[in-house]
Amino acid sequence: MSATPEAAVIWKLKQTAAVTNLVGERIYPRLVPQNDKKPYLAVLRPPGQETGHTNNSQIPVARTPLMIACVGETYEQSRSLSDPVSAALDPDGWDGSVIWNDTEIASCFQGGTYDQSTFPQVADEIGYPVEFITFELEHST
Repeated sequence: MSATPEAAVIWKLKQTAAVTNLVGERIYPRLVPQNDKKPYLAVLRPPGQETGHTNNSQIPVARTPLMIACVGETYEQSRSLSDPVSAALDPDGWDGSVIWNDTEIASCFQGGTYDQSTFPQVADEIGYPVEFITFELEHST
């Protein structure tokens, strides 16, 4: 398995002004540098299976579950990150596939959002406000 889905999502988020206006370039795959300035985003692949199949025998595609951790100094700051992230990855009016970082994306469906402020992998210590957003990305492999 490659990190193609995570790289595509990070690229898309870094191309979205509504996101970068809030976090700058602080969008990371999986692990965040210790003591990094908040707010920031971490793109994670949660437990679950990346399922491969073919799209009508045309191209190999996969469905990959992903989570975005929106970390802020305050609960309000972490919550305010979820709206622009959702709008960037699951926009209204999606019409056909798109290319994110040289990866063809057929769809990106948002699942749920929830508070996960006790998740120590994405913060230097337990207790920082973290809002998670789950997605399922259908992409070329």
